[in-house]
Amino acid sequence: MRSISKIFVVTAVLISALVAGALITKESDFFRDFVAQKVSQLLQRNVTFSNLDIDIDIDQSINITVTDVAIAQPAGFTGPAFLDLASAELHASIPDLLLGQPKIKSLSLTQPKLHLIQGLEGHPNWRFDLNNAPATAVAPSKPQKGIPVFLEYADIEDLQLTLIDNQEKVRTLRVDATLEQDSSGAKLAVIGDVNEAPLQAKVTASSADALTSLTDVNFGLDMNLGDVHLEGKALVRDLRAPNTPQIEIVLQGPSVEYFTELLKLPPFSQGALDLSISVQPGIEQMVVRLDGLVGDFSGVISGTVNDLRTLTDVELAVAVSGPDIGRLADLLGAPNFPHVPFSATGKVKRNQQRLNVSESRINIGRLQIAAGLDIPNLETPIQANLSAQASVPAIERYQDVLQLPEDVKGAVTAQLTLETDKQNTKLSSLITTEYGELKADGWLRGQRKLTGTSLTLAAKGDDLGTLLMLAHQKPSFRDRWSLNTDLLVTNNDIELSEGKLVVEGISSDFTAKFPRKDPAANFTTAQKMTVANPRQTLSHWLHGNTLALIPNQTTTGSFRADWSEGTLNLQNLAIALAKTEIQGAVTVIPKQQSVAGDLKLQGENLTELLPTTLLPPEIPQGQLDQPLSATSKFTVNPKGVEVKDLKLQIGDLAVNGDAQFSKGTVDVDAMFAVENAYEWVVIENVTALTEPLTMTAKINLSQSESQASIRELTLNTAAGATIFSKGELQFGENFSGSDLEVRLDLPDLQRLGWLANLALPKIPLKLEALLNGDESHLIADTLAVESLDSEFSGQLRISDPSHPNIQLALHSSMIDLRPLYAVETTTTQKASVSPAAPAQPKKKNRGTSGLREENAAAKKKKTARNKRVIPLAEINLEFLQHFDADINLTTDRLIGRKRRFGNIELISHVKDGHFIVDRAVVKSESGGRVELSGFGVPGIDEQHFGLTIEGENVRPLLPNSTIEVDDLAALPPAEFSGELFGSGNTVRELAQNLNGSLQIALNAGVIPGELSGFFTNDFLAELVSLLDVVEEEEVTELRCGAAFAEVHNGKVKGDPLAIVISDKLAIVSKGQINLHTEKLFLAFNTVPQKGLGISATTAFNPFVGVAGTLARPQMSLDPEGTIVQGGLAVMTGGISLIGKGFFDRMSVGKKSCAKAAAKAEKPRQASRQAFEKFRKAVLP
Repeated sequence: MRSISKIFVVTAVLISALVAGALITKESDFFRDFVAQKVSQLLQRNVTFSNLDIDIDIDQSINITVTDVAIAQPAGFTGPAFLDLASAELHASIPDLLLGQPKIKSLSLTQPKLHLIQGLEGHPNWRFDLNNAPATAVAPSKPQKGIPVFLEYADIEDLQLTLIDNQEKVRTLRVDATLEQDSSGAKLAVIGDVNEAPLQAKVTASSADALTSLTDVNFGLDMNLGDVHLEGKALVRDLRAPNTPQIEIVLQGPSVEYFTELLKLPPFSQGALDLSISVQPGIEQMVVRLDGLVGDFSGVISGTVNDLRTLTDVELAVAVSGPDIGRLADLLGAPNFPHVPFSATGKVKRNQQRLNVSESRINIGRLQIAAGLDIPNLETPIQANLSAQASVPAIERYQDVLQLPEDVKGAVTAQLTLETDKQNTKLSSLITTEYGELKADGWLRGQRKLTGTSLTLAAKGDDLGTLLMLAHQKPSFRDRWSLNTDLLVTNNDIELSEGKLVVEGISSDFTAKFPRKDPAANFTTAQKMTVANPRQTLSHWLHGNTLALIPNQTTTGSFRADWSEGTLNLQNLAIALAKTEIQGAVTVIPKQQSVAGDLKLQGENLTELLPTTLLPPEIPQGQLDQPLSATSKFTVNPKGVEVKDLKLQIGDLAVNGDAQFSKGTVDVDAMFAVENAYEWVVIENVTALTEPLTMTAKINLSQSESQASIRELTLNTAAGATIFSKGELQFGENFSGSDLEVRLDLPDLQRLGWLANLALPKIPLKLEALLNGDESHLIADTLAVESLDSEFSGQLRISDPSHPNIQLALHSSMIDLRPLYAVETTTTQKASVSPAAPAQPKKKNRGTSGLREENAAAKKKKTARNKRVIPLAEINLEFLQHFDADINLTTDRLIGRKRRFGNIELISHVKDGHFIVDRAVVKSESGGRVELSGFGVPGIDEQHFGLTIEGENVRPLLPNSTIEVDDLAALPPAEFSGELFGSGNTVRELAQNLNGSLQIALNAGVIPGELSGFFTNDFLAELVSLLDVVEEEEVTELRCGAAFAEVHNGKVKGDPLAIVISDKLAIVSKGQINLHTEKLFLAFNTVPQKGLGISATTAFNPFVGVAGTLARPQMSLDPEGTIVQGGLAVMTGGISLIGKGFFDRMSVGKKSCAKAAAKAEKPRQASRQAFEKFRKAVLP
């Protein structure tokens, strides 16, 4: 009523102003603008109109006409004007306006158009802020005794109202209205349509005296909207204070769906529409009843009220129910409620400031809530007595309402009790779910601000993972947990003290403080934690070797954390693991994904932090069992990782410097020093270490995807060794700007070789390389290596950085290998020295100790028996696909232990991932020549290889043979040729798939001493000694020799395998070697030549068999030759080797070598053809 009074007052003032203005001035335009300005100020909107005509007749009547009125939309709204009005006319008598109560004879409005918009955020455009209007719109100082203006007649023609709600749904109203008022009362008639549904309404009010005095006013209403009927009547004793009105209202319609469709509301129910509201006087108070049936929803509110405006004395009973709370919630703008039945009952009673709610029951589906509430003073609502219980068997039905994760389910019960002692309120609550329980006990203080409130919180559960799901986190922990803390509310903060969290081997004592205004924006906490097994704890996130780096010993830690303005600062960080401590500070900025820190580490044993099982076998574990210290500053962010001021000390090893790692870029500036580098590697020949190897190094370089900048790379030893590199290396789109220098100066190669367990000679080594580049090439014109009398030099040229093409040409005038043989001889001699085997004691009682020794010996024997000669080494040629190459190596002179070679040449290339040896030639000073070629090709599933070899006038000499250099020229020259090819991803697979052949022909020559002296392998020497039945001679004259081996799918066989004829003996062999199993069976027969004075059947004409495996061959001597006919043939798996005629000496003659070579020619040709077919298939 206050706002209505304001409008009436403003209207009266404006009319008076208009009349006064009309009497004072005739300048209508000036007056029009003046009025528009004042109305705009009053409404806080821009108001315009085109014409303002004021006519005063001689009979003292006044006519005011205004046209094209427009009231603009408020700020933030678009579209048509809030109000458009074609014209407005007012007719009155000047005495009626100025004398007594103002009266208006008539008011007419033509085509008013109202555009009402609710707004997306619920702020409508029809809300006017009249309280902030300027002083021109001042309410009268005295309260009004009646209506400020009496309007005798009014009509509205073609009123158009458009309403757009926050869902942008449009509703329309088009009506014509007339108002007539005289001494008998007032009548308002409205006719039109709502959303095109017909509308008729009549409103009546009591006599003019009642309206004028605003007392004892009777209202009547009769309205039809389509088939919906609204009827009502009211008696208001005082319109200025309508505290105790009498009201009867009835709303009826054919159905709820009909009504909602008329108003363009979403459908929510079906059935009859019947609502009634009654407010009638009682004995002391008014009796109120609201009774409604809205389809299948029903509700009753009944009771007594003393004053509808203040509601200070109320007693009501409430009962509402319906079949679907979800539909009702959607209508009221609260979506996500489940579609389940609901009901609510209860009693509400208010007596002045005391509020009591009793017998309340709320059921939403299977959710049940019962509560009783008593608040003695509404001004202190926390001083209340409350008892409430709630339960639901399936919380998942309310996931959308409560915004719970999908996996949360099960029963929930809750209890809450408040008890007040007029000063404070005691709180006790318990929530129980399938995931745990939360209990809160304490005191609520401080009235509305709750300052001084103190609570004890206790929570526990059997599965922390489900609790993490409530916070929309991954359920990493699946163990029991508990949380206890005290909570205190102060003026500005919420404080947690005596806090303790226990979960899966983690125990944390904590305190925390949160500001009350925005607890998520700022907080501080202090933590003391104990983790029983960090490795097990972090196994939820880490795996494999990364997890193995985490220690599995009890770890303790403490820190203070401050979260402010999106930054987490960890101060006073202290972590203790056994005898290792970490201290420092860390800053985390989540939005920037940045972590920065300053840490210090101090410990007595690095193995406490680093598992020895992850260490490379080359590093002795004992070196880590010594004191260590480290300090460093670091930063981790999306750009990379930066380490500054690193100082690391482990025993005598020291590292200092900076490092930065970003996407595709590394930058290092560090110093390295160690007193004895030998102590940091596992060295087999420890006795050779007579002096420590002191080393220092400086590494200052950066590398990106297209550039390496070596500002300085230096390694020095106390013994004078130096490795140095400096310069730029470009490998992006071109090599322009590359300028790199590399130098090595090693006085003793042997000392550095020990670091890698390499038996290198005690010789100096120097290397120098200078690389520079242009847009097309990276060139090393200076590339030289020198050691004693050996040297080589050459050029390196690389083009096309995206797919490098490497051209390498090296030449040496001489390479002397004799220093390497000296190292080999020393190593062999050391390996051959072993103590004599002690005499075995006489066996009496083996006991447990003796049994363990026998078991170990048997295991060792079994391991040796299962040993394979052909390794299971992987072959991978994929790297060849990343570059092309042409390699040319030549040597004028190569000095071996007993031979000298010259004119050595290697020509090879890499193209499209294929490695091709075009030609490799080695020539000896005695005229011998060996040439080979081959290829290696990576395939889809396996690698393919091929090799051809040819030799002529070659004096064969096995390494470490006892034959002297002066006797080499007399050795029988040999010619040989062969080809081998196959596929596989390991050396063993390649051997098992091997095919090809090898043929050898020995011409006449002299072998000094016995034939066994030609061999160095113990087994071969022993085999030849068995075959050589003649007495010891100074020389063995070889007449001829022939050998042929055919390889088919990993099986090597020869028929015959070899024939050797000397002046005194003929040795014939035949057999097979299976490279799949490495099993072998060979048979040898020695036939003396005529004239030796012994028969062919003498015991000195033995048969020798060789069986077993390549790793463990075994020989058998059978003078009678039965080995061929029976035992050995069975022992070797039934392999049919040779007939008895093979051993007839009459089959061995001067032409036997030639016959054997002729016999091998056919399979030899077949092997060559198969090789060519294979080569063409894998080398397109």
